[in-house]
Amino acid sequence: MLGFGESWAQGFKVATTENISKISVILEKQGAGSIDGTITAYIYSDSSGYPNAAVATFSNMAASGLTTTFTEYNFTGSFTPVVGTQYHLVLLRTGATIGNWNFELNSAGGYADGMISYTGNGGSTWSRIFGTTYDAYFKLYQDKINLQSYSEATIKNQGSYSLKGAALATGSLNATLTRTVSPTINLTGKTSIKFDIRSSRTGSNIKLGITKAETEDQVQVTYNDEQALGDSTNNELREAQSFQIGAGKVVSAVEVRVGTIYNTPAGNWTVTIQTDNAGVPSGTLAHANASVVVPPPSANSVKKISFANPFPLSASTTYWAVIDSDDQSLHNRWMLSIWYGSSVYAGGNWGRKMNGVWTAYPTDADMYFKIYTAAVITEKTHSVSSANTWETDTWDISGVANADKNAINMIIATITNADADNTFYIDNMYSSAASANDIVFTTGSSERMRIDSSGNVKISAGGSASKVICWKSDGVTLGYCSDLATSTGGCTCN
Repeated sequence: MLGFGESWAQGFKVATTENISKISVILEKQGAGSIDGTITAYIYSDSSGYPNAAVATFSNMAASGLTTTFTEYNFTGSFTPVVGTQYHLVLLRTGATIGNWNFELNSAGGYADGMISYTGNGGSTWSRIFGTTYDAYFKLYQDKINLQSYSEATIKNQGSYSLKGAALATGSLNATLTRTVSPTINLTGKTSIKFDIRSSRTGSNIKLGITKAETEDQVQVTYNDEQALGDSTNNELREAQSFQIGAGKVVSAVEVRVGTIYNTPAGNWTVTIQTDNAGVPSGTLAHANASVVVPPPSANSVKKISFANPFPLSASTTYWAVIDSDDQSLHNRWMLSIWYGSSVYAGGNWGRKMNGVWTAYPTDADMYFKIYTAAVITEKTHSVSSANTWETDTWDISGVANADKNAINMIIATITNADADNTFYIDNMYSSAASANDIVFTTGSSERMRIDSSGNVKISAGGSASKVICWKSDGVTLGYCSDLATSTGGCTCN
């Protein structure tokens, strides 16, 4: 039985590095009386077999939610563990003095990678409880990584390493791997990109794309009010803003502004892009990469929050940028800047979650926010002819205007077919310059026509695919035949 300030911990280790996203334990309230305070889950590092210091804070629950029957409770969060390292799952009740609680345990033990520890002073010191044979009933949930990348030192064509990707069946569909390029690459005057690719399966399963430099895509930076993130008079509040983007873009970052900070709110923020459900955030990520945990900004400051891997979103579709935090103690909160009184952003609106329930304000307010995107300027899908064999492909970029390829900042690999597992490698990517003997015609910075050293002519704009070229009636402008040429070579030239 545990009272105020008392807590338990269960040691554990993991065999894989996937993110821990949920912890489940079995708890009960002791006796028929009331119980108050907050129970928070943590992951602690280890010191000589006992909990040392918190390395991750998970969600919490009101202790009043416990019943007199042992019940399984879930605590959510995010922590990437190191394989074989000793950690401790800690549940700590704080903030009140009434009532006791129990956890369910196994007196026979049997879990080899840790045991129960106990504290009676809020975590300052720890000791064994019931000897060394007991283990708590607990579960750790690790995210399944549908698409993982590695540096491969053995299977390569050039240099020290190739990029290795491991895509799982079904779950990796539309997942992306992103290589951010810094400083940006200038491909002005380049006509092609060559790369080597090897795959465990044949067919068209992977698409490569390049993007130009990041821009501020959706912007609303006026504000005249503030709204709370955290606790406001025992109400837990979260904030969100809906938005839409155009076609052919990937989202790379979100920006928000904090004004006043009341007292000392604690913990990190979790920033997500979520799909829409009947005008409010759905709770479902818009993409597997659309979540990031960050330390909060200081008062009266702007914070740009970058995602680890940029991700595509559908055009003209409503999404929500959601700012979340741990539950806070009374009156501890950040105040986010908003414009209140009328809607000033045409693509969406502000939304607020109070005690777990979202409410949208479609005509009343918008958050201060920015959505950063990068435009995908060209893509290439390679069809693998032979499994587990290196193949070289040439990616034609001669039709991309120099203005669009003078600051390449990302290379993105997207899984386009995931009906089976696939292990692939990409190596030896480089760009070919135009031949010194090419004749290039441009207007501004955009290439319009190229004549190479073999006499081949390529026109980058203004033509029509699979049509015969002809001279228009002025004798100086090229067009295309809209009908069959006559025996003398004439046609209707458009």
